[in-house]
Amino acid sequence: MTEGDKKVTRAEFFSKAFKESVKAALNITENMVAPLERLKFIEENWLPIWNGEITENEAKFVFYQGHPYFLLKTQTSVRAFSGLCPNDSNLVYVHHEGFTCSQCGSSFKPADGDQKYRLQEFKTKVVDEKIFIAL
Repeated sequence: MTEGDKKVTRAEFFSKAFKESVKAALNITENMVAPLERLKFIEENWLPIWNGEITENEAKFVFYQGHPYFLLKTQTSVRAFSGLCPNDSNLVYVHHEGFTCSQCGSSFKPADGDQKYRLQEFKTKVVDEKIFIAL
């Protein structure tokens, strides 16, 4: 031991070790909370459907686990629709008026809720710039 070293008592040593352990545990806990919150969405049947840019007022066609979806971003939210026609389960395509079935020609508009047949809409959440849909 050199002249500048201070002798530490047993109580001081354990007190310092305890404080450092508590700080480390708090840091680990803080780093684990965010990933656990993201996992909660998956456990509650929220599926991460898209992780990318979506232009406002344009429909984005995406496939997730073999299923087609349209994502539509508005000023206040992101809406998700099935990409399959409810009449015959064929793909629909998007145009400036809405969606049209590629086989039967049925047209669908996202704003119209009174249609006999309309595209299935899913609840959405945006977390860390990822879009989740609820099944």
